[in-house]
Amino acid sequence: MMGCLKTLAIAAGLILIAGAVAGIYLLLQADAYSRIALERGLRYALGVDITTGNITIHPLDGRFVAHDIVIGNPPAFKPGPAIEIQRLSIEFQKTTLFSKSPTIRRMILEGVRFHLHHEIGQGTNLGALAKQAAGSGQSGAIHGRSFVLRELRCEEARMRMSSNLLPIGSAGINLAPFTLADLGDRPVSIGGIAAILMRSVFREAITLKGLLNPVIRLLQDESSQLDTTTRE
Repeated sequence: MMGCLKTLAIAAGLILIAGAVAGIYLLLQADAYSRIALERGLRYALGVDITTGNITIHPLDGRFVAHDIVIGNPPAFKPGPAIEIQRLSIEFQKTTLFSKSPTIRRMILEGVRFHLHHEIGQGTNLGALAKQAAGSGQSGAIHGRSFVLRELRCEEARMRMSSNLLPIGSAGINLAPFTLADLGDRPVSIGGIAAILMRSVFREAITLKGLLNPVIRLLQDESSQLDTTTRE
C-alpha cells in the first residue's frame, strides 16, 4: 500500500513538473510570436525596417512589454533610426482580449528618441512615417487587427533635429511628458495608433519655447499635412 502511494506521489510530482515546463515553454513561444507579430505589424503600418529587443507577457495582468524598439527611416531618406523606444508597455482590458477589437487601457512609451531629419523636396522622415501610418491606419482598421485605445502616454522623450538645407543646426530638445485620454470608442489599427502618437509629438514640439522660426514652421507644416491626411 505504501509503495503504491509512493508511486502515485512520484507520478503526480512528475506531472506537475512536466506541466510547469510546458507552461514555461508556451510562454516563451508566446513571447517569440509576439515579437514577430509586433515587428510585422509596425512594418506594415510604417513601411520601414523594424527591430525589437526583449518582449515579455504578463498574462495575469493583461500586460505586454517590449524593449529596444528601433523604427528605421523611410526609403527616401538615408538608412538609420527614425524613432527609438526603450520601453513600450501595453495594458489590455482582460475581458476584451478575445474580442474583435481588444481594449487597450493604457499604452506607455518610455525613453523615446525621435530623430527628425529634413530633406529638401522630401519633407521630414517623421512626417513621411506619420503619413504612411495614417494611410495604413485608415485601411487597417477596416481590413486588419484593430484596438480601442483608452489612453496613450509618452514619457522621457527627446527629439534631435537636422536638415540638409534649413538653418536649424543639429538641435536636440526635450519633450514634456504628455498623456492623451478620452480617445473615443472607435477601433484603430497599429498604423492609426502610430499616427495619433506622431501628430501629438509635432504639436507638443511646436509649443516649446526657444525654437528657431524655421523649426517652428517646419513642425507646423508637418502637423497640418498630417491633420489633412487623417481627415481624408
